[in-house]
Amino acid sequence: MRRPRTRLLLVAIAVALLWLGLVLPHLLDAWAPVLAFIGIVVAAAWGWGKVAQAKVPAPASSEAEAPAVADADAATEQKLADR
Repeated sequence: MRRPRTRLLLVAIAVALLWLGLVLPHLLDAWAPVLAFIGIVVAAAWGWGKVAQAKVPAPASSEAEAPAVADADAATEQKLADR
């Protein structure tokens, strides 16, 4: 366990299990609302994951735009010269 992330993960799991052990007996009586809440959280996480995967990365560099800008500048200069 050299990595701090591993320690943090193990501590988080231990705290979650302790909390679940303390709270679970009280939640067993209200199992329907608990299942509804879990369903909402799972649906939201699934939808968020789909949106996160659908994002398209931006172009790596602006070199693709350089010729279009140069053509626009040349066209503008030509129009000004014609006047």
